[in-house]
Amino acid sequence: MSWESISLSEALRPLKSSPFTRDELNYSGGQYQNVHYGDILVRFPSVVDAEKEGLPYVSDSAEGRCSRCSLLQNGDIIIADTAEDEAVGKAIEIQGIKDQKVVSGLHTMAFRPQEGFFAPGFLGYFLNSSAYHNQLLPLMQGIKVLSISKTAIGDTVIKYPSYKEQEKIVESLSGVDAMIGALDETIAKKRMIKEGLMQQLLTGKTRLPGFSGEWKERRLDSFEIINGSMLKSSEYETGNVPVIAGGQTPAGFHSKANRPANTITISGSGAYAGFVSFHTVPIFASDCSTINNPKNADVIYLYFCLLSKQKEIYKCQAGGAQPHVHAKDIKDITIMMPASVEEQKAISGVLTKSDDEIRGIEAQRDKYALIKQGMMQDFLTGKTRLI
Repeated sequence: MSWESISLSEALRPLKSSPFTRDELNYSGGQYQNVHYGDILVRFPSVVDAEKEGLPYVSDSAEGRCSRCSLLQNGDIIIADTAEDEAVGKAIEIQGIKDQKVVSGLHTMAFRPQEGFFAPGFLGYFLNSSAYHNQLLPLMQGIKVLSISKTAIGDTVIKYPSYKEQEKIVESLSGVDAMIGALDETIAKKRMIKEGLMQQLLTGKTRLPGFSGEWKERRLDSFEIINGSMLKSSEYETGNVPVIAGGQTPAGFHSKANRPANTITISGSGAYAGFVSFHTVPIFASDCSTINNPKNADVIYLYFCLLSKQKEIYKCQAGGAQPHVHAKDIKDITIMMPASVEEQKAISGVLTKSDDEIRGIEAQRDKYALIKQGMMQDFLTGKTRLI
């Protein structure tokens, strides 16, 4: 049996939303729960269980506007209409609504599908497939922030097989999602354990066996922190040296390194000003402060110390719309260090092992995510039939 086609405006009826901001939401309680576009873009899977996902509540101060919103039902679709990149148009299908009153909020478009056309979960997966999302690319508007309108997406096409085959597609994809979700939960638990280890080991509250020497408080200006110069994107050259500017992910590549392996970077400006990362390979540091080969300190131990101070470093941002963090801005931050470099290395070894364990589970999660992408490409285009 061939797949059918229907326009989005024919398949989905628009619902009413209200622009609730993050400041108008809370996680303590309320009469209404809200689907926020930020959660759609970065947190929610294609199909969201409203009971298990922990949706935020609308605060009392904004609750009056909820009466003007459509209450969401199981199977409704919510699309994020704004994003900083081509993630705009990401959609969720909501399920698991029981007694809750759920509404959609800021920068979202909510729709209700025609009854009998789509199996539960199918639209959540299809609307996030490349087969559908590619239709949105020419409809996106904006430069720094991209957006898409209800009018623009009205003529996009939804393709679907028989109801029975839709059910089989959903069953297959939700099985992989369950494995990815279980790994995400394990990663979250491991990160909490690591956080606890850092709080104990980097303060001297818990000592590793065989160590009993004194600890000292050190200011960051006791280390040599070098401010990096800005490398323009036009100056990037063909090469394999990662250019680190705004985070751990390379902003590009260069032919020469200006910092050796095992360098700490602290982003100098932009949205991630103050972001701390560590690089085990030679890098070209652009617009970030760096530390390598610190005096009387293990560089990996120092990295974990700075990581534990990440929130404090972010608070050192200055500059308003274009925030920056330079070496002089963080000089007064203090850390605790054992006098023995050997004890520092032992502590960093424990924390590195914890990091390696987390990365191993993340690699498993990423493997299943790639498998899911392939399944979506095959199942949601009709390339592979489940009949």
